[in-house]
Amino acid sequence: MNENLPRRGFLLGAFGIAGMGYLASAAAEPSPLPPPPVPLPALPAPPVTPFNYHSPPLRPFVDELPIPETRVAAGELDAMSGTHRYHRDLPETRSWGFGQPVLGPNLEAVRDRVARIRFRNQLGEHVLAAHVDTTMHGVTEADRTDPRFTVHLHGGANSPGAEGHPLIGWRNGGGPAFTYGNRQEAATLWYHDHAMGITRLNIQAGLAGMYYLRDEFDTGRDGNPLGLPSGEFEIPLIVQVRTFNADGSLQPMVATYIPQGSNQSGQLGDVCCVNGVVWPRLEVRRTVYRFRLLNGSNSRPYVFEFSDARPFFVIGGDLGLLDAPVAAPGVRVSPGERVDLLVDFRGIRDGEHVDLMNTADSRAVLTASARSSLCCTASHRSVLGFPHVEFRGCSVRGGGAPGPARPGRG
Repeated sequence: MNENLPRRGFLLGAFGIAGMGYLASAAAEPSPLPPPPVPLPALPAPPVTPFNYHSPPLRPFVDELPIPETRVAAGELDAMSGTHRYHRDLPETRSWGFGQPVLGPNLEAVRDRVARIRFRNQLGEHVLAAHVDTTMHGVTEADRTDPRFTVHLHGGANSPGAEGHPLIGWRNGGGPAFTYGNRQEAATLWYHDHAMGITRLNIQAGLAGMYYLRDEFDTGRDGNPLGLPSGEFEIPLIVQVRTFNADGSLQPMVATYIPQGSNQSGQLGDVCCVNGVVWPRLEVRRTVYRFRLLNGSNSRPYVFEFSDARPFFVIGGDLGLLDAPVAAPGVRVSPGERVDLLVDFRGIRDGEHVDLMNTADSRAVLTASARSSLCCTASHRSVLGFPHVEFRGCSVRGGGAPGPARPGRG
């Protein structure tokens, strides 16, 4: 082979040579169909399909956005079973969380300071036992009644012994004691279950939470050197798309024709949850807010933009803070990714509505409005033949404003 010929060129050439005989024999045959027009004509949106699961109709803006507590990354933290109501109009259902009924607290650590946490499995029977797929690697019938779990600090520069290896799990009563060195720049990390073959179900049941790594600049306190919003103005947003049954329980399946208990290689729901609540409202003041946003969905990506073209001030991502804020009209967030944002609500007028929209093929929208209030909504069009469903995400009520925050390193 000519060493100057790129591999891709060589492969294309090889395929071309191999196919010359076929092309020669097929050249005389008439084409059975005319070529499609270019560009292809627009197709109508698909109707609601009986082949997919759908959540019952749910009214937006009836529940407030819960803000998880922030606690020091130390001591013990139980993975526990509880009951949770995802929406006012849904019944309570079994759920999992870290030290609370669903999701977990924001764990706060400091760069280069060791954090030691002992996790313990107090989960009981699996919340989604009927959907455990025993054909997957490492999964057994025992995972329905005595599920395994471990914890992975996602984005952390972890030692092998604190990585939360998916094949090293603990059943009820057991659990790992992990030491995190936190030897990396300040960043937004998250922790979640990592058990082989059932991670998707364990996270959907609620085993996930934020992990804030601080340093001498991003202290999380008032008067920090970067002038970043802190306290009530620093808010985690764990965005997770879900499907619900009429009894309030989670429906992890997408297609009705796939046998129950079979892995479907991804889950795309039809309802957007933020911090474990469907389309909540968030009361805010007219000032600059810091949103630490995690896409905790199983499969759905988002491209967020504001309807009035106001910019985001992107100050960080998976690896930590940027050198300077970047004004961007939109931001893409794929599953597992985090983005650190500043949003300026100081100019919101009474009665004004601003939508935070997902302009990806799969739609998810957050809307903000102000009456003396500001609202966040969300809207979503699924990629699996779901209808166009309106999602309402955060409502915002205005009041007085503290001093302005500087979007950057001062």
